[in-house]
Amino acid sequence: YLAMTGMSDTIPYEFWRWELVSETGWTLEQVDALSVADFNDWLQIRDGKAKARQFMHNKNKGRR
Repeated sequence: YLAMTGMSDTIPYEFWRWELVSETGWTLEQVDALSVADFNDWLQIRDGKAKARQFMHNKNKGRR
């Protein structure tokens, strides 16, 4: 997923590990135990939430 979104060249994997720890409260051991598929699912969910947030922001901005 990182390669598909172009983030693999710009943001190191270590950043995403710590970001997941920060968002979930999990330990690094728990994060490292995730499968690649589960880690990618988390990234896709995070990306989708960010896109939805931006969409709603733009939608609400037009109402003013």
